[in-house]
Amino acid sequence: MTKILIVDDEPSIVNLVTAYLKPEGYEVYTAVDGPSGLKAARAFKPDLVVSETSMYSFRHLRMDAGARTVTVDENPIELTAIEFDLLKALVENRGRVLSREQLLEKVWGGEYFGEMRVVDVHLGHVRQKLGREDLIVTVRGVGYRFEDQPL
Repeated sequence: MTKILIVDDEPSIVNLVTAYLKPEGYEVYTAVDGPSGLKAARAFKPDLVVSETSMYSFRHLRMDAGARTVTVDENPIELTAIEFDLLKALVENRGRVLSREQLLEKVWGGEYFGEMRVVDVHLGHVRQKLGREDLIVTVRGVGYRFEDQPL
């Protein structure tokens, strides 16, 4: 049976999502916030985590997109708005390679008409601030990929 963890602080949303999933045969677990969601994820090892919140939790990196905060190995990291948005785009596509063009579109939208190397410069700053070169992998001639193990 597929196990799904729902993390949300709004009971009506949790109840609604649960009401749709249980009749379909899913085993549903719930949590009301990020910390209890992490505990539940470790305890129940769900196949999927559904969150109305915007929290991403990995072995080394944690990102709260709503609060726009990032920690690496429990240390808070200060990022500029562009750096945060680039990292968020990579985190949301963990394991997938995103090209410079895709990152420009996701972060700057269709309005950017400058040098594409701006992505390289900003990602260099992100890597430096994270203090872990292994979290953002360069795929030569293609783009970038975020690599960290989900909790």
